[in-house]
Amino acid sequence: MRLLTRTFRPAARIGARPFSTDHLKRTATYEDHVALGGKLVDFAGYAMPVQYVAKDSKHSLSIIESTKWTREHASLFDVSHMCSVIWRGKDAVRFVEKVTVADVAGLPGGRGVLSGICK
Repeated sequence: MRLLTRTFRPAARIGARPFSTDHLKRTATYEDHVALGGKLVDFAGYAMPVQYVAKDSKHSLSIIESTKWTREHASLFDVSHMCSVIWRGKDAVRFVEKVTVADVAGLPGGRGVLSGICK
């Protein structure tokens, strides 16, 4: 059985405009991040917000203010861009079913799922 992971890409690609995120992959919440004034950066090949900077938006907080708010309330973190892992081999499905809480055997072909790996 082999474990394959994707490597991180540099923040800029040759031929792309400086600070452009046009060449990056987008998560399902990309449009929401843009509409809320998200400052997007390259994170593992995805356009992800690191801060919200829209004027007159309740979401426009400094990084310290955002951290304090999260500690006092709650925040949502989009994990759809994280940890691309591909398990291959004869017993891959059985192994992943054993160590996660995901229904891997029930997934349609070519689909993935997010799950924790249990101890």
